Amino acid sequence: MEKDVDLDELKKAILGDSKKKPSKLPVSDKSQEKKTIDSVDEIVQRIEEKYKQEGAYIRQDSAEPEIDINRVLAPEITVSGSPADLAESDNGFIRLAGQVYLKFHSFFDAIASKLSTSDFLKKLDWDLYAAGLPFTGSQYLTLILVVSFVLSVLAFFISIPLFLVKGNPALAAVGPILVAFVTFAFAYLFARMYPQSVASNRSRAAERYLPFALRHLAVEIRAGMGLYQAMRAVAAANYGELSEEFKRTLREIDEGKPMEVALSNLAARSKSKGMRRAVASILRAVRIGGNLSDTIMNIAKDISFEQRQRVAAYSEKLNFFGVLFMFVGVVFPVMLAMLSTIGYAPTSGKLLAAFRFSPPLLMAAFLIAFPGFLLLFYMFVKISDPMR
Repeated sequence: MEKDVDLDELKKAILGDSKKKPSKLPVSDKSQEKKTIDSVDEIVQRIEEKYKQEGAYIRQDSAEPEIDINRVLAPEITVSGSPADLAESDNGFIRLAGQVYLKFHSFFDAIASKLSTSDFLKKLDWDLYAAGLPFTGSQYLTLILVVSFVLSVLAFFISIPLFLVKGNPALAAVGPILVAFVTFAFAYLFARMYPQSVASNRSRAAERYLPFALRHLAVEIRAGMGLYQAMRAVAAANYGELSEEFKRTLREIDEGKPMEVALSNLAARSKSKGMRRAVASILRAVRIGGNLSDTIMNIAKDISFEQRQRVAAYSEKLNFFGVLFMFVGVVFPVMLAMLSTIGYAPTSGKLLAAFRFSPPLLMAAFLIAFPGFLLLFYMFVKISDPMR
């Protein structure tokens, strides 16, 4: 179980008897009282150093401000870097984009100034941080503007011959511009949503291992480790993206951030309700001195139960999906082939002659329609998987 030590309470416990029954000391004994207090301070200091070596979490409420649990939903991060730094990147593609920006920086800065408000950049900074992408908001905005502009220029020149073939001068003049605009818009929107997509995928991958990691954390704390060492043990284990997230949290703590802030950042960037609930309970137990290992174990049980419920609901959906797959993937193609064969039979009447589908239509059905539906069906089943 983690040791939660309040130095002020420790000092009061050592000097408790003298404070409960105060005695009037002679003037000659004041020096002896001072020596006693000095010795108590030395004992407290030695105990503090011992607990720190063991990884205990030392409470110093008088020195540190109270951390609000609600900060789990709105943590703060510090980012630095300018768009010009992209030209010095180790990645060749990013370095090329940075060089394009330096040549036309006035143009791209004018566009960025129209798009980037303080709230926009703050949201983009956090999305990049949650996704683990090594860019600041201004850098990433410049990068996607450069890439979107280059793609739109390429689309403009490629589409010119296609519209000239039509022989319509007005269409040849307006068409490439419209294609370039649409290309720029789609490229920009896709790149803007990319950090959120990466962060969501990392969150789902980490949440899959969350109950196991929390049980591991609770067992390590129950065995006598401090919270920091227990987190290090979880980070060293093979929990996929969750271990990587714990490594990022430990790195923030080593860089000087308070443990509460680092854990709040872990909860917020994971975008997982289970992780947020776990971190909020851990911080609450740390601040008020609850049984941390039991708290974490109970949270692991709740999250595991919720995951089993989601898997059970998904299994029920698969029963319906299986019936739909059988009809579209097996029954409908066979029925179409049989009806088409009967329709072309010499003895078929007028009614069956209506099922004489042309060969191009049959090819489109068997090579495009049915495979396309099965592909969409597979994607829907994959997306609906709660443990993907």
